[in-house]
Amino acid sequence: MRRRTGLTALFWRYLLVTGGAVVLLAVLWWGGLSALLRSGFVLPAGTAAGQADGLVRALEAGELTPAELPHYYRWAAFDGSAQVVGQRGMDERHLGYARAALGGDRTLHGFPYQQYHRSAQLPDGTVCLLQFDYSMPYGSPALQGRLPEFQTCATAVLLAAWLAAGALSTRHFAGLLRRDAALLTAATGAIAARRLDVPLDALSDEECAQALCQLLNAASKKGSQP
Repeated sequence: MRRRTGLTALFWRYLLVTGGAVVLLAVLWWGGLSALLRSGFVLPAGTAAGQADGLVRALEAGELTPAELPHYYRWAAFDGSAQVVGQRGMDERHLGYARAALGGDRTLHGFPYQQYHRSAQLPDGTVCLLQFDYSMPYGSPALQGRLPEFQTCATAVLLAAWLAAGALSTRHFAGLLRRDAALLTAATGAIAARRLDVPLDALSDEECAQALCQLLNAASKKGSQP
């Protein structure tokens, strides 16, 4: 009888194949992300935070206006009575975060990205509050306004690829187990029916096949006794 892979070896094959697919997809995902960063299609997550202090100094010196701030910043300008006199990219929620920060609240708000703030006293006496987070912005303002948030989408793509690889691997090895289970069921039925001429070389589980061989041998000896 031809010896085949046992259940334990099949289980380890399943783990190795699935784990290898997960690692390979992660490497490909990271390589693609690195290529997008090098091309400038997206920018590093710390871009806004790294430039904030320099932009505040430029705003306070009058070298830059709020409208000239990079597209990955939201901003709001407040007059002496804390009334908004200008803003960009602020919905009511983010404007509420900005008002709280202007009032001295240091709590980090926002989900999934917490919002950070820097304030600049403009030459005309208004206060400009810069708002940013640690997401990865697109390199182009047009893409930033039209495409969904990159970092969440990229993470979702990786998770979807992992799930697909796991599902395909599970389906493949489950099919092998179902095939072996069907063969074992057929062999057990043959023993129960005392059909001792049924071959067992098609069984893939060597431990079960050996056990069935012993049962067949015992049944054959019993049947040959007078």
